[in-house]
Amino acid sequence: ELMERLPSGAIVALPPYAFRQANLGAFDRVIASVRRLVPSGARVVEWYAGVGMLGLALAPQAEWVRCSDFNPMLDAPFRAGAALLPAEHRARVSFALGTAAERIGDAAGATCAVVDPPRKGLDRPLLDALCAPAAEPPAPCDQLRTLVYVSCGFGALRRDAAALLSAGWKIARGTRPEAHVLFLGANHIEAVVAFERNLSADGDAALTSRARTVAHVDATRRERVRRRRGPAATPRSGAGRRGARGGHAA
Repeated sequence: ELMERLPSGAIVALPPYAFRQANLGAFDRVIASVRRLVPSGARVVEWYAGVGMLGLALAPQAEWVRCSDFNPMLDAPFRAGAALLPAEHRARVSFALGTAAERIGDAAGATCAVVDPPRKGLDRPLLDALCAPAAEPPAPCDQLRTLVYVSCGFGALRRDAAALLSAGWKIARGTRPEAHVLFLGANHIEAVVAFERNLSADGDAALTSRARTVAHVDATRRERVRRRRGPAATPRSGAGRRGARGGHAA
């Protein structure tokens, strides 16, 4: 395998038959952006992983990274790149063969998704899964809070972003879409956009299972205290009644 060392120090296996970015130095900045946008400790699923330039770079900061691609010839270079990671990081990454539509189930348990699709954008079944409302029983994508989208096709990104935003995803707080020029003198850009969403149906911050339990216990205790105290006294003045019902704040 041909091993390529990027300016950041990352090493990837790039055999002659695999897609290779013409400007690896510029793409290294894309990798840096993705690493910055993926939360530390995230459980990551990556579709369209290729030889693992993004997924392997996330291994040091993620709890685990599940990568997939449809091309069976990419399995060997991915594993060759993974073999160059320190043992503790190598154990966190995996690679599976299949299209994005076939590998939607890889998102089960993941909190962050990374996609770098071809110019046509996301496969429709994957986009539908990312946009679907929370289901019962839970669907694979239900726990995803963060989506980092790397795009080489701006038209497809615009279409996919419109669908994601309509489904409740938002541009991640504290971030803004980025444009990276990989081909000097050309009118082509590589875009990086981070989306996030709340997991609760009413738009409040998502609660973990433990937080839901605590909230339920607190509510039960408040109800018991209220019952012991009995019904609240009825206010006697008009002003008091308005205050009890709530009013308009200035």
